[in-house]
Amino acid sequence: MQYQLADLWECLCDAGPDAAVLVAGDRRFSRAELDSRANRLAHHLLSEGIESGDRVGVYAYNRAEWIETLLACWKIRAIAVNINYRYVTDELRYLWDDSDMVALVYERGFSESVATLAVDFPQLRTYLMVEPGLSVCVIGCGGIGIAAIQGARISGAAVIVAVDSVTAKLEMAKRFDATHAVLPEDLKGAKLEVTAGEGFDTALECVGDPRTIRAAYDAVHRGGTAVVVGMGRSDQKIEFDAFELLFSEKKLLGSFYGGANVRVDFPRLLRLWKAGKLDLEGMITQRIRIEDVNDAFRAMEAGEVIRSVIDFDDDLSASSSSSGASG
Repeated sequence: MQYQLADLWECLCDAGPDAAVLVAGDRRFSRAELDSRANRLAHHLLSEGIESGDRVGVYAYNRAEWIETLLACWKIRAIAVNINYRYVTDELRYLWDDSDMVALVYERGFSESVATLAVDFPQLRTYLMVEPGLSVCVIGCGGIGIAAIQGARISGAAVIVAVDSVTAKLEMAKRFDATHAVLPEDLKGAKLEVTAGEGFDTALECVGDPRTIRAAYDAVHRGGTAVVVGMGRSDQKIEFDAFELLFSEKKLLGSFYGGANVRVDFPRLLRLWKAGKLDLEGMITQRIRIEDVNDAFRAMEAGEVIRSVIDFDDDLSASSSSSGASG
């Protein structure tokens, strides 16, 4: 019988599941814990279409997630390609081209380099960002906010705090796996509970209002990231003083259509939907006729629906029948 490295690893786990196997900073993992994490990643890679013999790039610092990715590749018989985090763009381009990778696991800090190169490698169809255990705050729980909550969950956020002034929308947010759902006046209390007052790693503003944009910026910790997803008006202004921008070292980013790369991101979103990890059907609360559109807007403003879809099928069928009769 021929054994693979994954088989030998799993024999070790069976023999002593509680034995400590990895220490990374203040994080400690037993064999069983690390194996469980690697199993989840392996299943995700399989759901993305990664097969035996495929090459998976690992563009990360020396950390627990690097080992986790290596084990996951062993389990599905894929080949892990180590990408040195010191490489510059030309070196990265050569390695990406030479390795024939179809998937890449990378650190958030390397996002700019990844985005620069991704457009030239359409065969690299799966991108996974290493950012474990993030705390995320989503302000505004309409259709965009619910999509942001799903994105945070898929990205592995440990805590997702949903914020909205409409109670019905908070209940919807919980259905899509927000771990906490609070009114705006309770955000400070949630921040204290979840982060001991330090602030969230990331805040996603999904309203497009100066007040909520400012609230998102205030919600993140020093060095954290606030992302403006909601679309505001060009005549609206937000004030920051010069000192806080310097001292807080926070990042305030815009997100136009999610910064999506159609060739890379759309196929991935479809794969996530097919794998049952992205719930698109659940975001469609009702299907309506065109004459009901005003009622749909009222329902959206009242927080009664996430998204309404206009169904033209009956109108199109009637039109087709009419055309046939006149011919």
